Amino acid sequence: SVTCPCFDKHDLKNVLWQIKNNEVEPVIHENEPFCVMNSGTQELMVYATTTLSTERKVMGFGVDENGTSCMIGGVTSINTTEEEGLVCGKLMKSACMVFHRRSLPTAHI
Repeated sequence: SVTCPCFDKHDLKNVLWQIKNNEVEPVIHENEPFCVMNSGTQELMVYATTTLSTERKVMGFGVDENGTSCMIGGVTSINTTEEEGLVCGKLMKSACMVFHRRSLPTAHI
């Protein structure tokens, strides 16, 4: 079966868990909603502070709006086939839904 070459659902679950436990901080682009951007690109990117330094490192995953490539961290981009791109997009969409379901109630406090 076709898989996403950049991440699986456990990778995304792990990022969501880290956000929930305030271990990492979501990367928010100016005037862009978190997770699903206006362009259609989906990103679950976070700032993580490594234990060795106070320097913030961008970690997480993404898939571009056309599903032609996926991302690992803020750096590595891997080209995907149409099928792989669809798998990446589906995984990311469900993770984003989980994120927004969890975080929406707290936004109104």
